[in-house]
Amino acid sequence: MNFSNYLKDLSIELNFKANNKDEVLKEIARLANKNPILKKVKEKTIYKALKDREEVGSTGFGNEIAIPHCVIDNISDFVVGVLVIPDGVDYNSIDGKDTKIFSFIIAPKEKKNEHIRILSNISKVLQQSENIKNILESTLPEQIINIFSKVLDKDQNKLKEKKYTKFTIIIQNEDSFYDIMNLFTEIQGCFVSVVEAENARKYLYSMPLFSYLWTEEKKGFNRIIFAIVNNAFANDTLRQINLIIDSLGKDAGVLILSQEISYLNGSINL
Repeated sequence: MNFSNYLKDLSIELNFKANNKDEVLKEIARLANKNPILKKVKEKTIYKALKDREEVGSTGFGNEIAIPHCVIDNISDFVVGVLVIPDGVDYNSIDGKDTKIFSFIIAPKEKKNEHIRILSNISKVLQQSENIKNILESTLPEQIINIFSKVLDKDQNKLKEKKYTKFTIIIQNEDSFYDIMNLFTEIQGCFVSVVEAENARKYLYSMPLFSYLWTEEKKGFNRIIFAIVNNAFANDTLRQINLIIDSLGKDAGVLILSQEISYLNGSINL
């Protein structure tokens, strides 16, 4: 996925002023509608889809950023853009603070896996404080495109080497599960599957000798992530997962195994 194929200068605006969230969504709809991919879609249709998504939950994730996104029927590809409001606006963000950077996605309904990838990759760029600073200081759309491309298109080039590592991660900590899943969705060319599991104690406690120890409260959280990652990203992935484990202390409830793959054929959805 070459991100610069999606982010176009005609969908970037750097010095907008808005009084409320509704004005932001209307301006995003107007910007998105300039892209030829949406030439047969009415601006008010895009606005309604964005608004409906916001009613599910705010896409304002805090730290001055939001990633408004929605799906539209019968469009051929993704429309991605950036709207910058230097003075900020109340967007009902999770942290309660004003939002300044809006990176939006208008997605084809049938491309859910790629939608997830684009969301995660935008998030990857906007998690870096230096990138937020550079976006707010940008004066030209080309500068915005370069900020995203510098991070994401570099990852694309690494995928040329077809060697892979398999990660198996057993997780008994719900918070760390979502942190680790988010990590994998940010990796280009990564295949991920999740298995719902049970702690071995459940089966021990079904035996007469141990049954008196079992209560439903002891069921716990148990999931297994299987992920196939290009070797170009394997070491960094391992490092980041270990940082998550280290932050949880000695009772982390996370066990990680990695194996280099000698043979791989086929593919699966995210």
